[in-house]
Amino acid sequence: MDIFIWFSELRDTIEEWVDRFFQNPGERIKSISRWNLLVMTPAGLVGGIIWGILLEEAWLAILLGFCGLLVGIIFGWASSIMLYAFGEIVDNVVKTRNNLYLIRETLNKQCVQKSTESNQKEDSYQAPEYKTPWRFAD
Repeated sequence: MDIFIWFSELRDTIEEWVDRFFQNPGERIKSISRWNLLVMTPAGLVGGIIWGILLEEAWLAILLGFCGLLVGIIFGWASSIMLYAFGEIVDNVVKTRNNLYLIRETLNKQCVQKSTESNQKEDSYQAPEYKTPWRFAD
């Protein structure tokens, strides 16, 4: 019987972990973009240096090493910017969805209030006659 309790607790723990894993996806994406920048920039630096060392001609090694360095840093920065922007979009969509939910709930409450108020009143409304400014030919 204890094994069933253990499996039940394990399932609950996994469900809590999965729920936490999918909370705040925009913030998680932005955090990944920061780490991407911190990893890609030094990787571009190291890659440029290694590329420069492996070449035999000195001027070509310096030139290609410097180009590798610039490309690595620019690629790391650009990919981090795009990833951060996507995280910002996800954050804004989540906030918009939550705000729209609140607006919908508020409007639903107001509509229910107005419909109950109008049902309580006596239905004495009569539509006015509509008169056209012209006459149709008989």
